[in-house]
Amino acid sequence: MTLSHAQREELRLACLRFLAERSSAAYPADLITNRINGSRWLDFAATHDDVTGALDMLTGMDLLKGFHSRLGASKHFQISPAGLLAWERGDLLTPR
Repeated sequence: MTLSHAQREELRLACLRFLAERSSAAYPADLITNRINGSRWLDFAATHDDVTGALDMLTGMDLLKGFHSRLGASKHFQISPAGLLAWERGDLLTPR
């Protein structure tokens, strides 16, 4: 099922929320997917591809950092300092 524009926005906010609440660590997309779906923050189930797309977009916006594990090929995501500051200030929902 394809997500609507509003659902994609909600998913990006849920990804940021998850990572902002755990700002000192980095997580793989599959763990983020499982935790967001288990959190009941969303009224729909997000797929791994949906979450990966949201994480990649947020990384492109410099709100997250994405990097590969030194021990393998898995990619991990962590909120960036700019992303954490934007989250704490509530700047993500205000017009630019």
